[in-house]
Amino acid sequence: MNRPHQHGSDPGGVSFAWPPLVVLAALTIVLALTAPAVAQNKPDKKQPVTITYWCSPYPNEAGWAITMTRLWNQTHPNIRVRLQAIPQGRLTEDVLTEAIKNRTTPDVCSHLFPVNVHEFVGMGGLLPLDSFPQLIASARKRSGDAALSGFRSPDGKLYQLPWKCNPIMLQYNAGLLKKLGLKPPRTYGEFLAVGDALRKRDIYAWAPNPSDKFFKRYYDFYPLYFAAAAGHPFLDGRGGPAFKNTASVAVMDFLRECFRRGYAPRDEMYQNDAALNEAFASGKIAFLVTGPWNIPMIEEIAGNTVQFSFIPVPVPDSRSPAKPTYTYGNFRNIGIFSNTKHRAEAAQFAEFLISRQSDVAFLEMCSELPYRLDLLTDPSFTTLLKQNPYLGIFARQLANVRSVENAPYFNKVLGAISKQYVECAVQGRKASRQGVIDAAAEVTRMN
Repeated sequence: MNRPHQHGSDPGGVSFAWPPLVVLAALTIVLALTAPAVAQNKPDKKQPVTITYWCSPYPNEAGWAITMTRLWNQTHPNIRVRLQAIPQGRLTEDVLTEAIKNRTTPDVCSHLFPVNVHEFVGMGGLLPLDSFPQLIASARKRSGDAALSGFRSPDGKLYQLPWKCNPIMLQYNAGLLKKLGLKPPRTYGEFLAVGDALRKRDIYAWAPNPSDKFFKRYYDFYPLYFAAAAGHPFLDGRGGPAFKNTASVAVMDFLRECFRRGYAPRDEMYQNDAALNEAFASGKIAFLVTGPWNIPMIEEIAGNTVQFSFIPVPVPDSRSPAKPTYTYGNFRNIGIFSNTKHRAEAAQFAEFLISRQSDVAFLEMCSELPYRLDLLTDPSFTTLLKQNPYLGIFARQLANVRSVENAPYFNKVLGAISKQYVECAVQGRKASRQGVIDAAAEVTRMN
Protein backbone atom coordinates (compact mmCIF):
# COMPACT_ATOMS: atom_id res chain seq x y z
CA MET A 1 0.00 0.00 0.00
CA ASN A 2 1.06 3.60 -0.32
CA ARG A 3 0.71 4.03 3.39
CA PRO A 4 1.65 7.25 5.05
CA HIS A 5 5.38 7.41 4.42
CA GLN A 6 7.97 6.03 6.78
CA HIS A 7 10.24 9.00 7.14
CA GLY A 8 11.51 10.14 3.73
CA SER A 9 10.38 7.21 1.66
CA ASP A 10 7.17 6.50 3.51
CA PRO A 11 5.98 9.81 5.15
CA GLY A 12 3.72 9.25 8.32
CA GLY A 13 5.47 6.25 9.71
CA VAL A 14 2.99 3.44 10.30
CA SER A 15 3.97 -0.15 11.04
CA PHE A 16 1.59 -3.00 10.36
CA ALA A 17 1.52 -6.45 11.93
CA TRP A 18 0.55 -9.28 9.63
CA PRO A 19 -2.69 -10.95 10.70
CA PRO A 20 -2.21 -14.69 11.45
CA LEU A 21 -4.25 -15.83 8.44
CA VAL A 22 -2.25 -13.58 6.13
CA VAL A 23 0.98 -14.99 7.50
CA LEU A 24 -0.27 -18.55 7.07
CA ALA A 25 -1.40 -17.91 3.50
CA ALA A 26 1.86 -16.18 2.64
CA LEU A 27 3.95 -18.99 4.09
CA THR A 28 1.91 -21.56 2.21
CA ILE A 29 2.53 -19.83 -1.10
CA VAL A 30 6.20 -19.19 -0.30
CA LEU A 31 6.61 -22.93 0.25
CA ALA A 32 4.95 -23.47 -3.12
CA LEU A 33 7.46 -21.08 -4.65
CA THR A 34 10.33 -23.21 -3.45
CA ALA A 35 8.81 -26.38 -4.88
CA PRO A 36 9.38 -27.39 -8.50
CA ALA A 37 7.15 -25.30 -10.75
CA VAL A 38 4.89 -26.77 -13.39
CA ALA A 39 6.08 -25.01 -16.54
CA GLN A 40 3.52 -24.09 -19.15
CA ASN A 41 6.27 -23.26 -21.62
CA LYS A 42 8.57 -25.88 -23.03
CA PRO A 43 11.95 -25.43 -21.34
CA ASP A 44 14.90 -24.85 -23.64
CA LYS A 45 18.50 -25.78 -23.00
CA LYS A 46 19.41 -22.38 -21.57
CA GLN A 47 20.89 -22.56 -18.07
CA PRO A 48 18.27 -21.33 -15.54
CA VAL A 49 19.05 -18.13 -13.63
CA THR A 50 17.62 -16.77 -10.38
CA ILE A 51 16.86 -13.12 -9.70
CA THR A 52 15.72 -11.54 -6.44
CA TYR A 53 12.68 -9.29 -6.10
CA TRP A 54 12.00 -7.09 -3.06
CA CYS A 55 8.43 -5.95 -2.50
CA SER A 56 6.58 -3.77 0.00
CA PRO A 57 6.22 -5.12 3.56
CA TYR A 58 2.49 -4.39 3.69
CA PRO A 59 0.29 -7.52 3.76
CA ASN A 60 -1.94 -6.87 0.74
CA GLU A 61 0.94 -5.82 -1.49
CA ALA A 62 3.11 -8.69 -0.30
CA GLY A 63 0.24 -11.05 -1.03
CA TRP A 64 -0.01 -9.64 -4.55
CA ALA A 65 3.75 -10.00 -5.00
CA ILE A 66 3.60 -13.63 -3.87
CA THR A 67 0.80 -14.35 -6.34
CA MET A 68 2.58 -12.71 -9.28
CA THR A 69 5.93 -14.30 -8.45
CA ARG A 70 4.29 -17.69 -8.29
CA LEU A 71 2.65 -17.13 -11.67
CA TRP A 72 5.94 -15.98 -13.18
CA ASN A 73 7.84 -19.00 -11.87
CA GLN A 74 5.21 -21.36 -13.24
CA THR A 75 5.55 -19.91 -16.73
CA HIS A 76 9.26 -19.01 -16.86
CA PRO A 77 11.29 -22.07 -15.80
CA ASN A 78 14.56 -20.52 -16.94
CA ILE A 79 14.21 -17.27 -14.98
CA ARG A 80 13.40 -18.08 -11.38
CA VAL A 81 12.37 -15.23 -9.06
CA ARG A 82 13.11 -15.34 -5.36
CA LEU A 83 10.77 -13.01 -3.47
CA GLN A 84 11.57 -11.13 -0.27
CA ALA A 85 9.54 -8.43 1.48
CA ILE A 86 11.35 -5.37 2.80
CA PRO A 87 11.40 -5.79 6.60
CA GLN A 88 8.72 -4.06 8.62
CA GLY A 89 9.83 -1.67 11.31
CA ARG A 90 12.75 -0.31 9.26
CA LEU A 91 12.79 2.63 6.89
CA THR A 92 12.77 1.44 3.31
CA GLU A 93 15.46 3.92 2.24
CA ASP A 94 17.71 2.77 5.08
CA VAL A 95 17.35 -0.87 4.05
CA LEU A 96 18.11 -0.09 0.41
CA THR A 97 20.98 2.30 1.21
CA GLU A 98 22.61 -0.35 3.37
CA ALA A 99 22.12 -2.96 0.64
CA ILE A 100 23.73 -0.71 -1.98
CA LYS A 101 26.73 -0.10 0.25
CA ASN A 102 27.11 -3.81 0.96
CA ARG A 103 26.33 -4.84 -2.65
CA THR A 104 23.48 -7.02 -1.40
CA THR A 105 20.68 -5.33 -3.33
CA PRO A 106 17.89 -7.23 -5.05
CA ASP A 107 17.75 -7.34 -8.81
CA VAL A 108 14.32 -5.63 -8.85
CA CYS A 109 12.38 -3.60 -6.27
CA SER A 110 8.86 -2.17 -6.55
CA HIS A 111 8.90 -0.02 -3.42
CA LEU A 112 11.01 2.97 -4.48
CA PHE A 113 9.95 6.41 -3.26
CA PRO A 114 10.92 8.88 -6.02
CA VAL A 115 12.91 11.27 -3.81
CA ASN A 116 15.22 8.47 -2.62
CA VAL A 117 16.03 7.40 -6.18
CA HIS A 118 18.33 10.42 -6.56
CA GLU A 119 20.37 9.29 -3.57
CA PHE A 120 20.55 5.72 -4.86
CA VAL A 121 21.67 6.94 -8.30
CA GLY A 122 24.39 9.04 -6.67
CA MET A 123 25.63 5.90 -4.93
CA GLY A 124 25.73 4.04 -8.24
CA GLY A 125 22.99 1.71 -7.04
CA LEU A 126 20.48 1.79 -9.93
CA LEU A 127 20.66 0.96 -13.61
CA PRO A 128 19.43 3.46 -16.21
CA LEU A 129 16.44 1.80 -17.81
CA ASP A 130 16.79 3.48 -21.21
CA SER A 131 19.00 0.58 -22.31
CA PHE A 132 15.94 -1.73 -22.22
CA PRO A 133 13.87 -0.52 -25.20
CA GLN A 134 11.10 -3.10 -24.83
CA LEU A 135 10.64 -2.25 -21.15
CA ILE A 136 10.55 1.47 -21.93
CA ALA A 137 8.05 0.91 -24.75
CA SER A 138 5.74 -1.01 -22.42
CA ALA A 139 6.04 1.64 -19.70
CA ARG A 140 5.34 4.42 -22.21
CA LYS A 141 2.24 2.65 -23.53
CA ARG A 142 1.03 2.01 -19.99
CA SER A 143 1.70 5.36 -18.30
CA GLY A 144 2.46 7.88 -21.05
CA ASP A 145 5.48 9.92 -22.13
CA ALA A 146 4.80 12.68 -19.60
CA ALA A 147 4.99 10.26 -16.68
CA LEU A 148 8.33 8.87 -17.80
CA SER A 149 9.72 12.34 -18.47
CA GLY A 150 8.66 13.51 -15.04
CA PHE A 151 10.73 10.85 -13.33
CA ARG A 152 13.94 11.34 -15.31
CA SER A 153 16.94 12.24 -13.18
CA PRO A 154 18.94 15.45 -13.67
CA ASP A 155 21.40 13.51 -15.88
CA GLY A 156 18.54 12.89 -18.32
CA LYS A 157 18.34 9.15 -17.66
CA LEU A 158 15.40 7.15 -16.34
CA TYR A 159 16.15 5.02 -13.27
CA GLN A 160 12.59 4.38 -12.10
CA LEU A 161 9.37 3.23 -13.74
CA PRO A 162 6.12 4.79 -12.50
CA TRP A 163 4.23 1.87 -11.00
CA LYS A 164 1.41 2.89 -8.68
CA CYS A 165 -0.03 6.21 -7.59
CA ASN A 166 -2.46 6.94 -4.79
CA PRO A 167 -4.02 10.43 -4.94
CA ILE A 168 -4.35 12.16 -1.60
CA MET A 169 -7.95 13.20 -0.91
CA LEU A 170 -10.24 14.28 1.90
CA GLN A 171 -12.11 11.43 3.58
CA TYR A 172 -15.23 12.55 5.41
CA ASN A 173 -17.65 10.95 7.85
CA ALA A 174 -20.76 11.16 5.69
CA GLY A 175 -23.05 9.80 8.38
CA LEU A 176 -21.87 12.38 10.91
CA LEU A 177 -22.23 15.31 8.52
CA LYS A 178 -25.70 14.17 7.45
CA LYS A 179 -26.80 13.79 11.07
CA LEU A 180 -25.72 17.37 11.77
CA GLY A 181 -27.22 18.76 8.56
CA LEU A 182 -23.82 19.66 7.09
CA LYS A 183 -22.61 19.36 3.49
CA PRO A 184 -19.14 18.17 2.44
CA PRO A 185 -17.03 21.32 1.93
CA ARG A 186 -15.38 22.32 -1.34
CA THR A 187 -13.70 25.59 -0.35
CA TYR A 188 -11.78 26.94 2.62
CA GLY A 189 -14.78 29.03 3.67
CA GLU A 190 -17.10 26.03 3.55
CA PHE A 191 -14.62 23.90 5.49
CA LEU A 192 -14.26 26.54 8.22
CA ALA A 193 -18.05 26.86 8.46
CA VAL A 194 -18.37 23.09 8.92
CA GLY A 195 -15.51 23.24 11.42
CA ASP A 196 -17.40 25.83 13.46
CA ALA A 197 -20.52 23.67 13.59
CA LEU A 198 -18.47 20.63 14.62
CA ARG A 199 -16.50 22.47 17.30
CA LYS A 200 -19.71 23.54 19.01
CA ARG A 201 -20.35 19.84 19.50
CA ASP A 202 -16.78 19.15 20.75
CA ILE A 203 -15.80 17.44 17.48
CA TYR A 204 -12.57 18.31 15.70
CA ALA A 205 -12.84 18.92 11.97
CA TRP A 206 -9.49 17.24 11.35
CA ALA A 207 -6.09 16.68 12.91
CA PRO A 208 -3.17 17.75 10.68
CA ASN A 209 0.05 16.81 12.45
CA PRO A 210 1.29 19.85 14.41
CA SER A 211 4.98 18.85 14.42
CA ASP A 212 7.80 20.04 12.16
CA LYS A 213 8.51 16.53 10.82
CA PHE A 214 8.94 17.12 7.11
CA PHE A 215 7.19 13.93 6.00
CA LYS A 216 3.94 14.98 7.68
CA ARG A 217 3.58 17.75 5.10
CA TYR A 218 2.69 15.15 2.47
CA TYR A 219 -0.71 14.99 4.21
CA ASP A 220 -1.50 18.66 4.76
CA PHE A 221 0.49 21.52 3.21
CA TYR A 222 1.71 19.70 0.09
CA PRO A 223 -1.63 18.40 -1.31
CA LEU A 224 -3.32 21.65 -0.28
CA TYR A 225 -0.66 23.58 -2.21
CA PHE A 226 -1.32 21.73 -5.47
CA ALA A 227 -5.05 22.27 -4.99
CA ALA A 228 -4.61 26.00 -4.34
CA ALA A 229 -2.03 26.45 -7.12
CA ALA A 230 -4.02 24.51 -9.76
CA GLY A 231 -1.17 22.01 -10.10
CA HIS A 232 1.57 24.65 -10.39
CA PRO A 233 4.97 23.13 -9.51
CA PHE A 234 6.39 23.47 -6.02
CA LEU A 235 9.90 23.97 -7.41
CA ASP A 236 10.91 25.54 -10.72
CA GLY A 237 13.04 23.88 -13.39
CA ARG A 238 16.24 24.90 -11.62
CA GLY A 239 15.08 23.64 -8.23
CA GLY A 240 14.15 27.09 -6.94
CA PRO A 241 11.12 27.93 -4.77
CA ALA A 242 8.22 28.16 -7.22
CA PHE A 243 5.99 27.94 -4.14
CA LYS A 244 6.80 31.56 -3.28
CA ASN A 245 3.35 32.69 -4.38
CA THR A 246 -0.14 33.59 -3.21
CA ALA A 247 -1.23 29.92 -3.24
CA SER A 248 1.24 29.04 -0.48
CA VAL A 249 0.15 32.04 1.56
CA ALA A 250 -3.51 31.02 1.16
CA VAL A 251 -2.74 27.47 2.29
CA MET A 252 -0.80 28.69 5.32
CA ASP A 253 -3.60 31.11 6.24
CA PHE A 254 -6.18 28.31 5.96
CA LEU A 255 -4.16 26.01 8.21
CA ARG A 256 -3.58 28.87 10.63
CA GLU A 257 -7.32 29.49 10.92
CA CYS A 258 -8.00 25.80 11.56
CA PHE A 259 -5.60 25.78 14.50
CA ARG A 260 -6.52 29.26 15.79
CA ARG A 261 -10.24 28.49 15.87
CA GLY A 262 -9.74 25.12 17.55
CA TYR A 263 -10.98 23.10 14.58
CA ALA A 264 -7.70 21.15 14.71
CA PRO A 265 -5.78 20.23 17.89
CA ARG A 266 -2.45 21.98 18.48
CA ASP A 267 -1.20 18.96 20.42
CA GLU A 268 -0.17 15.72 18.74
CA MET A 269 -3.19 13.83 20.08
CA TYR A 270 -3.00 10.97 17.60
CA GLN A 271 0.39 9.27 17.46
CA ASN A 272 -0.25 7.15 14.39
CA ASP A 273 -2.78 6.41 11.67
CA ALA A 274 -4.47 3.69 13.69
CA ALA A 275 -5.32 6.25 16.40
CA LEU A 276 -6.52 8.74 13.77
CA ASN A 277 -8.74 6.14 12.15
CA GLU A 278 -10.19 5.14 15.52
CA ALA A 279 -11.02 8.80 16.21
CA PHE A 280 -12.60 9.15 12.77
CA ALA A 281 -14.65 5.97 13.13
CA SER A 282 -15.88 7.03 16.58
CA GLY A 283 -16.93 10.49 15.41
CA LYS A 284 -14.26 12.46 17.29
CA ILE A 285 -12.92 13.95 14.07
CA ALA A 286 -14.85 14.38 10.83
CA PHE A 287 -12.16 14.50 8.13
CA LEU A 288 -8.92 12.71 7.24
CA VAL A 289 -6.40 13.58 4.53
CA THR A 290 -5.47 10.17 3.19
CA GLY A 291 -5.29 7.76 0.26
CA PRO A 292 -7.26 4.76 -0.98
CA TRP A 293 -5.43 2.39 1.36
CA ASN A 294 -7.67 3.83 4.09
CA ILE A 295 -10.81 2.31 2.56
CA PRO A 296 -10.19 -1.21 3.92
CA MET A 297 -8.59 0.16 7.08
CA ILE A 298 -11.73 2.03 8.15
CA GLU A 299 -13.90 -0.90 7.11
CA GLU A 300 -11.73 -3.19 9.21
CA ILE A 301 -12.20 -0.95 12.26
CA ALA A 302 -15.90 -0.16 11.89
CA GLY A 303 -17.34 -2.62 9.39
CA ASN A 304 -20.32 -0.97 7.72
CA THR A 305 -21.26 1.09 10.79
CA VAL A 306 -19.52 4.24 9.51
CA GLN A 307 -20.74 5.88 6.32
CA PHE A 308 -17.87 7.71 4.63
CA SER A 309 -16.77 8.97 1.26
CA PHE A 310 -14.01 11.03 -0.39
CA ILE A 311 -13.78 14.46 -2.02
CA PRO A 312 -10.88 16.59 -3.24
CA VAL A 313 -8.99 18.59 -0.63
CA PRO A 314 -10.44 22.09 -0.17
CA VAL A 315 -9.48 25.04 -2.37
CA PRO A 316 -9.52 28.83 -1.93
CA ASP A 317 -12.95 30.42 -2.08
CA SER A 318 -12.16 32.12 -5.38
CA ARG A 319 -11.64 28.84 -7.25
CA SER A 320 -14.38 28.04 -9.77
CA PRO A 321 -16.08 24.66 -9.23
CA ALA A 322 -15.73 24.09 -12.98
CA LYS A 323 -11.95 23.84 -12.67
CA PRO A 324 -10.30 20.54 -11.65
CA THR A 325 -8.71 20.19 -8.24
CA TYR A 326 -5.13 18.95 -8.22
CA THR A 327 -3.49 17.03 -5.41
CA TYR A 328 -0.33 15.19 -4.45
CA GLY A 329 -0.02 11.73 -6.00
CA ASN A 330 1.78 9.30 -3.71
CA PHE A 331 3.91 7.22 -6.11
CA ARG A 332 5.91 4.05 -5.61
CA ASN A 333 8.12 3.04 -8.50
CA ILE A 334 10.10 0.10 -9.86
CA GLY A 335 13.87 0.02 -10.30
CA ILE A 336 16.60 -2.42 -11.33
CA PHE A 337 19.75 -2.37 -9.22
CA SER A 338 23.19 -2.14 -10.77
CA ASN A 339 24.47 -5.10 -8.79
CA THR A 340 22.32 -7.50 -10.83
CA LYS A 341 24.13 -10.20 -12.77
CA HIS A 342 21.09 -10.77 -14.99
CA ARG A 343 20.09 -7.43 -16.49
CA ALA A 344 17.97 -8.70 -19.37
CA GLU A 345 16.10 -11.15 -17.15
CA ALA A 346 15.48 -8.45 -14.50
CA ALA A 347 14.07 -6.18 -17.21
CA GLN A 348 11.75 -8.96 -18.40
CA PHE A 349 10.42 -9.41 -14.88
CA ALA A 350 10.01 -5.65 -14.38
CA GLU A 351 7.98 -5.55 -17.60
CA PHE A 352 5.80 -8.34 -16.23
CA LEU A 353 5.16 -6.33 -13.06
CA ILE A 354 3.70 -3.46 -15.12
CA SER A 355 1.70 -5.73 -17.41
CA ARG A 356 -2.08 -5.51 -17.69
CA GLN A 357 -2.39 -8.91 -16.00
CA SER A 358 -0.33 -7.77 -13.01
CA ASP A 359 -2.17 -4.45 -12.76
CA VAL A 360 -5.61 -6.07 -12.77
CA ALA A 361 -4.50 -8.35 -9.93
CA PHE A 362 -3.00 -5.40 -8.06
CA LEU A 363 -6.17 -3.31 -8.28
CA GLU A 364 -8.28 -6.25 -7.13
CA MET A 365 -6.05 -7.42 -4.27
CA CYS A 366 -4.66 -4.17 -2.88
CA SER A 367 -7.36 -1.50 -3.29
CA GLU A 368 -4.73 0.79 -4.80
CA LEU A 369 -4.15 2.24 -8.25
CA PRO A 370 -1.66 1.12 -10.90
CA TYR A 371 -0.54 4.18 -12.83
CA ARG A 372 -2.17 3.44 -16.18
CA LEU A 373 -3.64 5.64 -18.89
CA ASP A 374 -6.48 3.19 -19.53
CA LEU A 375 -7.65 2.78 -15.94
CA LEU A 376 -11.01 4.43 -16.70
CA THR A 377 -11.50 2.88 -20.15
CA ASP A 378 -10.29 -0.75 -20.07
CA PRO A 379 -13.26 -2.98 -19.06
CA SER A 380 -11.01 -5.15 -16.87
CA PHE A 381 -10.32 -2.13 -14.67
CA THR A 382 -13.65 -0.34 -14.93
CA THR A 383 -15.49 -3.48 -13.81
CA LEU A 384 -13.38 -3.62 -10.66
CA LEU A 385 -13.83 0.11 -10.03
CA LYS A 386 -17.61 -0.25 -10.26
CA GLN A 387 -17.42 -2.96 -7.62
CA ASN A 388 -15.52 -0.55 -5.36
CA PRO A 389 -17.04 2.91 -5.93
CA TYR A 390 -14.75 4.53 -3.35
CA LEU A 391 -11.74 3.39 -5.36
CA GLY A 392 -13.41 4.80 -8.46
CA ILE A 393 -13.32 8.27 -6.86
CA PHE A 394 -9.54 8.01 -6.53
CA ALA A 395 -9.20 6.66 -10.07
CA ARG A 396 -10.98 9.74 -11.44
CA GLN A 397 -8.69 12.01 -9.39
CA LEU A 398 -5.64 10.31 -10.93
CA ALA A 399 -5.79 12.61 -13.97
CA ASN A 400 -5.01 15.59 -11.73
CA VAL A 401 -2.10 14.58 -9.52
CA ARG A 402 1.43 15.87 -9.08
CA SER A 403 4.31 13.74 -7.85
CA VAL A 404 7.07 14.84 -5.50
CA GLU A 405 9.44 17.32 -7.10
CA ASN A 406 12.33 15.84 -9.03
CA ALA A 407 15.03 17.22 -6.74
CA PRO A 408 17.48 15.23 -4.59
CA TYR A 409 17.10 17.65 -1.65
CA PHE A 410 13.31 17.71 -1.64
CA ASN A 411 13.05 16.36 1.90
CA LYS A 412 15.01 19.44 3.02
CA VAL A 413 12.59 21.62 1.06
CA LEU A 414 9.69 20.17 3.02
CA GLY A 415 11.77 20.65 6.17
CA ALA A 416 11.99 24.38 5.41
CA ILE A 417 8.22 24.51 4.88
CA SER A 418 7.63 22.54 8.08
CA LYS A 419 9.53 25.03 10.24
CA GLN A 420 7.36 27.85 8.93
CA TYR A 421 4.22 25.72 9.21
CA VAL A 422 4.80 25.41 12.97
CA GLU A 423 5.67 29.10 13.35
CA CYS A 424 2.84 30.47 11.21
CA ALA A 425 0.01 27.95 11.26
CA VAL A 426 0.29 25.94 14.48
CA GLN A 427 1.68 28.59 16.84
CA GLY A 428 0.52 31.71 15.01
CA ARG A 429 3.75 33.57 15.86
CA LYS A 430 4.52 34.76 12.31
CA ALA A 431 2.48 36.08 9.39
CA SER A 432 1.87 33.50 6.68
CA ARG A 433 3.34 35.66 3.93
CA GLN A 434 6.57 36.14 5.85
CA GLY A 435 6.76 32.43 6.58
CA VAL A 436 6.51 31.59 2.88
CA ILE A 437 9.20 34.20 2.10
CA ASP A 438 11.51 32.74 4.76
CA ALA A 439 10.99 29.17 3.54
CA ALA A 440 11.69 30.26 -0.04
CA ALA A 441 14.90 31.97 1.05
CA GLU A 442 16.09 28.79 2.76
CA VAL A 443 15.33 26.72 -0.35
CA THR A 444 17.18 29.21 -2.55
CA ARG A 445 20.28 28.68 -0.40
CA MET A 446 19.99 24.90 -0.96
CA ASN A 447 20.02 25.21 -4.73
